[in-house]
Amino acid sequence: MQKPSHRIALVLILGLTLVLAACAGMGTKGPWGYPLAERGTVEDDYHGTRVADPYRWLEDPDSEATQAWVQAQMAITNKFLNTPARNKLKERITKLHAVERFGAAREVAGKVYFLHNDGLQNQSVLMAVNASDPKAKPVLVLDPNTFSQDGTAALSAWAISPDGKLLAYARSEGGSDQRIIKVRDLGRSQDLPETLRHCKFSHMDWKADGSGFFYNRYPDPTGKSTIEQHQHNKVFFHVPGQAQADDRLVFEHADPDLLWVAQTGDDGRYLVLQGYRGTSPRNRVWLLDLHGEAKAIALFDTEDANYDYIENIGATFYFQTDKDAPKNRVVAVDLDKPGTLREILDETQDAIESVLMVNHRFVVNRMHHAKSQVSIYNLNGLRIKNVELPGLGSVASIRGRRNGLRFMFGFESYLQPLILMRYHFEGDRVEIFRSGPTPLSVDDFVSEQIFIKSKDGTELPVFVIRPKTVPLDGKAPLLLYGYGGFNISLKPHFRMRWLPWLAQGGILAVANLRGGGEYGEAWHQAGVLGNKQNVFDDFIAASEGLIARKYTSKKKLAIIGGSNGGLLTAACMLQRPELFGAVVSVVPVTDMLRYTEFTVGRFWVSLARCTRPC
Repeated sequence: MQKPSHRIALVLILGLTLVLAACAGMGTKGPWGYPLAERGTVEDDYHGTRVADPYRWLEDPDSEATQAWVQAQMAITNKFLNTPARNKLKERITKLHAVERFGAAREVAGKVYFLHNDGLQNQSVLMAVNASDPKAKPVLVLDPNTFSQDGTAALSAWAISPDGKLLAYARSEGGSDQRIIKVRDLGRSQDLPETLRHCKFSHMDWKADGSGFFYNRYPDPTGKSTIEQHQHNKVFFHVPGQAQADDRLVFEHADPDLLWVAQTGDDGRYLVLQGYRGTSPRNRVWLLDLHGEAKAIALFDTEDANYDYIENIGATFYFQTDKDAPKNRVVAVDLDKPGTLREILDETQDAIESVLMVNHRFVVNRMHHAKSQVSIYNLNGLRIKNVELPGLGSVASIRGRRNGLRFMFGFESYLQPLILMRYHFEGDRVEIFRSGPTPLSVDDFVSEQIFIKSKDGTELPVFVIRPKTVPLDGKAPLLLYGYGGFNISLKPHFRMRWLPWLAQGGILAVANLRGGGEYGEAWHQAGVLGNKQNVFDDFIAASEGLIARKYTSKKKLAIIGGSNGGLLTAACMLQRPELFGAVVSVVPVTDMLRYTEFTVGRFWVSLARCTRPC
């Protein structure tokens, strides 16, 4: 049976041909002779403007008409894909995927827990190894591939108890955001009897004494509308072994639309509650003293900025925030002066991505032109040193404890799968904790970053990965990827799906567009709402710039993007159809008038500050 990961790669590589099938369905014939979908007569009135919606009937995925249209699409698509060339490509992709890979790592109670994949597993497995002997053979802790026969059930979150005896883990089915939480006795390698449900978007954090963990969940959705099913998110405390019905309610808020994430500091005294509204980065922060009165107090309760809890020392709390700092800074707040922010690290040209307190120091991960730079500061904000990294790439999942003497982190690039690394404060030493082979020889490729000016003069970083043997004469096929939304930064990441393209002599380019988070909140806001056209202009400019520099030509340029990136590629295709040889829009969000009516679309709406009555 073909692995899901292979199917994804096949869709992305062979999906360039699907543009030809985009008009397939029922009704009259299109320009290539394929039947078009039937047009209905639905019209909507938006503030006096009539807008036709001829394909409204396709919004019902279970109707006979929609099912027939899907089958027609599949028949035409398979005519393009079911060729001998596909089997050869499948063999090549399978070989490239058979490479050992690693995931996030955390050190708990003398062991390092990390995710591992042999290259062909549907789901990565959770492993553990003695922290003092990283070369020892790791042991299996949990295998998500046993969750379901088809391999589509995933491990979506996990947390080890402070004593290392219990594992709380969340399981999701078929890519759903809905989760169930189980608790496993690691000594016996068996799950406890309880199952925690209604845990969509849930986060788990153990109490310092290991007696249980905090988690957030929604009420039972039975009989509720789609909107009501995503309201009244609350925080509970679960004691391992007891039924969910016996879980203690810890916190609830009067606003029904906030989602709450609970986190304890390393001293175990306070529970920090961070409330989010949809996908808006602005949040609220409440505190609960676990050693005092069972009454939460508000620390930040106006949703005027993002406040990301770092750690606390006694009654002094440290936050990463974009309050008056679009590229983020670090501030301290004292409980006896909750409205006063003391600046510890000021805003710089490089946006702060994450901050962790380890060994009573700040470990700061910044983005320098969309690539990672890790520095260490003392608690007064004085920079001590930069951590040496293997090259142009991305750092993720920095994990350590306030009193610890080392921290774990992952490093990856477009050609290098994630490496597990560990930094030791004693001796200022960086070591590779775990790594696997590189599928393609790094020495055979050039990885570079260029800058291209957009329509309004804004400089855009663009990563380019190309085989050394391919000349810059404008004849090479180039695949350009972009996203430009939701404050998401496109840093150098290793993705198996790009490898077949590179292995066959193609050039890969990734454009950092406004709407992302590469240069902080101002960069994000420059690509949303009324500024959305900037994102399309950026992508078009990146395309033109790559052509002008002889990386490729119009006929050899293919653009690709998914979800918000699917909207991006679709819009650019409509605005500049002559600029691209092929366009791939993967699961695009293209109906900007009605997307809030379906699935989790309502969570993509953030509160905009109105400059006029709205």
